[in-house]
Amino acid sequence: IHAHRDTAPRTRDAVATRGVAMGMDARDGARRARGDGGARAVLARVMVACAVACVACAQPALGTQSECECVHWSDPRLICAPHAYEDVLDASAARRVRDAAVTYAQKHGWKEHRANGEDDFETQAVSVSDLPEDARREVMGVYENKIIPLMREQCVIDGHLKFEEEEFFVVKYGGGVKSVASHKDGKHLSFIASLNNVTEYVGGGNVFKGLTFSVPHGGVHHLSDHEMKPLAVGGVVVHGANVEHSSVDVHSGERYVLVGMAYVNKSCCFDVSRFMNKWVTRLLILVFALVSVMSGATEWLRKKPWRGEQHQKVW
Repeated sequence: IHAHRDTAPRTRDAVATRGVAMGMDARDGARRARGDGGARAVLARVMVACAVACVACAQPALGTQSECECVHWSDPRLICAPHAYEDVLDASAARRVRDAAVTYAQKHGWKEHRANGEDDFETQAVSVSDLPEDARREVMGVYENKIIPLMREQCVIDGHLKFEEEEFFVVKYGGGVKSVASHKDGKHLSFIASLNNVTEYVGGGNVFKGLTFSVPHGGVHHLSDHEMKPLAVGGVVVHGANVEHSSVDVHSGERYVLVGMAYVNKSCCFDVSRFMNKWVTRLLILVFALVSVMSGATEWLRKKPWRGEQHQKVW
């Protein structure tokens, strides 16, 4: 009996010791499992972050600098002198475009356009993009096949330079609409095409002034109120959009013109908004990747089974 009493406490102590040890082993196993899972999570996050960073820093193949020449606003070609060309548009095609604009305006009205928000620039216009498809095709066909070559000739635009972001309007003068005050267009090159004959109205035309560029004049020269009379139907005046110009009042009747403006190689020039959109997006992607890696590393360090925890004394 005494022996049994002596061995019973020792047996209970051994069982308790083994239970504690088994509990410690289970906790150590759980910690190691969590540690392995944390390492895998960190590895996955690092791989994702690296992939995102590679995408963010990738540069599209847009060609070399020599293939993409930026035409700066200070380029003298953007103030090329006005020049008149006769019979560029077929008379019947010009009248069809005019009739399409008048028909549209009868239903939807002429849009009052104010450049720079000033009343002095008020015009009555219809965008060619609002006209029927056949009228749009007619305008684009004449522009690409006849007007662009004239612009290249007059303003010395080399063949590898591209015309971009074109806009076309059918503009109405007369009928109580005052002439357009002196201004500059918002793009690189412009043209004015007559859509009806000079016998249908009295007055009209355009006045150009200021610095202009012309090869026959030996380069840059000054125009002083150079008035260009309105052309017969189908005639076109080509000029640099940075040349200051205005229109002359139409005293009776109505004058219709097709006005076109275009950039030259604008996509090759530095654009602040496009730069900000591109690089701010890349910066946000890189910040996301960095935060992802740091959070994964922090989680792994927090769950890592350190050696000191594996040698706790069992009492």
